[in-house]
Amino acid sequence: MNKIVNFIRRSAIQRLQDALSKLPQIPVNTGHFFCNGMYVRILMIPKEAALVGRVHKQEHFFMVISGDITIATDDATARFKGTSCPLVSKPGVKRAGWAHEDTLVMTIHRTDKFNIADIEEEIAEPDPNSMFLPGNILKPAAIGGTS
Repeated sequence: MNKIVNFIRRSAIQRLQDALSKLPQIPVNTGHFFCNGMYVRILMIPKEAALVGRVHKQEHFFMVISGDITIATDDATARFKGTSCPLVSKPGVKRAGWAHEDTLVMTIHRTDKFNIADIEEEIAEPDPNSMFLPGNILKPAAIGGTS
């Protein structure tokens, strides 16, 4: 039963990504920090923004620092208000979210690299349909949407 539920949720998340890619995109304020073999990515997600992340190759920590966001994955949906304890994000998981308020989230990854494009190649599966370049830089063609 879980494999069927996971497949349905993953399909729904992919359909959401496809639908969102047809809409005008917004830049996502992203901070990148490095310390002793760790890479921390902090994203400020504006209120009422929907987003879909890439599939990660490695386990890593995910935390909501502040705000209010609902996050759906292949096997669960949860709402996070305020701050949350670090959650372990498993490899192969795709997340979608809806920010009920301006929300600050953070991921922590193990890497010895410092180049953001190299890090993304190491930690995330390629997504040719992504509207963003490495470092969450919006592709110029994505600003007005594709429709």
